[in-house]
Amino acid sequence: MSVLIPDDGSIQHLAPHVRKWAEANGMSIKGDIVGWPLDTVDFTPFALKAANLGPDAVAMVNGWPGMVGGVLKALRKSGFAKPVIGMHYLQVEDVLEVAGPEASTNYYVHGLMLNDPELPEKIKWILETGMKKYGHKGLAFWVEGFDPVYTIAQAIEKAQSLDPDAIRKAWEQMDTIDTAYGTSKIGGRETYGLRHAVVGSRSIAGLERGKPTAMGWIRDIVVP
Repeated sequence: MSVLIPDDGSIQHLAPHVRKWAEANGMSIKGDIVGWPLDTVDFTPFALKAANLGPDAVAMVNGWPGMVGGVLKALRKSGFAKPVIGMHYLQVEDVLEVAGPEASTNYYVHGLMLNDPELPEKIKWILETGMKKYGHKGLAFWVEGFDPVYTIAQAIEKAQSLDPDAIRKAWEQMDTIDTAYGTSKIGGRETYGLRHAVVGSRSIAGLERGKPTAMGWIRDIVVP
């Protein structure tokens, strides 16, 4: 597998975790992490650098839809037909719009599908509320904006205080917390040194033959 990450200063911090994750799942990363400047318009040189390493798959860690779609399009134009995965959060419809139907296949990322029959009721409510107010389907970022506020409100309620230290202590005493995705687990001590990381079930979305496709859910997730 070869890996691309936007060169925004995060590569040195993310690379060790990505390599550790790959090894834990029986994979290896070929060569160095490939980075691209944030003002990149033509992603061809970076896509070719990743493809020329001869990987069985290409992974992208972070990047807005314009970036991800640009890399995907360049990879497919270069003849790379193997899986391309995202290790972050996007709506595949946005990637499709940039990459185009011909390039948009064999691509998978953590994302929400608006027509997913397993979509939680709270996420449906967020979608309906957002569409009513803003008139567009910005589901991915509405949900990710909702949960931080919703979870901190629960920690404040548990602490019965607005004192930051009391809220921190209350947060760290909780094993689970409610989110838009349902009941989610709290972890993060091993990874971040703080037991504040909230992760619930996550859906996987894909692009197959130019069409957005629901790929199912990953359940029972916790950040160590």
